[in-house]
Amino acid sequence: MFGAQNPVAQKLAILALALALVGTAAFRLTFGNRTQAYLDNPKAGDIYMVRLDDPTAARHRTSFYTLVQVDSVQADRVIAHAVQERSTSKRRIYRALAKAVVDGVPLQVGESIAYPRASLLALHTKGVILVAKRGRS
Repeated sequence: MFGAQNPVAQKLAILALALALVGTAAFRLTFGNRTQAYLDNPKAGDIYMVRLDDPTAARHRTSFYTLVQVDSVQADRVIAHAVQERSTSKRRIYRALAKAVVDGVPLQVGESIAYPRASLLALHTKGVILVAKRGRS
């Protein structure tokens, strides 16, 4: 069907592949730009999916993931607290993020954390803040 004998089928296959690649790129740009926009303009109620590294695991670095919710935004810092037990499962925390955005934050488990406001994008670039979502304020 996709052999050299059927040039129309080849062109359709190439077109389908090109559309899939463009759609994937557009999704990634939109998703990344949304996170960047939320970090550029943080608001109380925003929820960040954060990666934490275990400092005691010298040989095999273990990453933990959790959610933090922004409590307040000041001129120089963002005050947040952990709202989810930490987990080694990135997928589990991402699902909790999606649920928290829709249903609100179910629990609060951590102390307050102060993030320098000017470093939010750098933390995202370094892979510490993985996703930012606009939550309920």
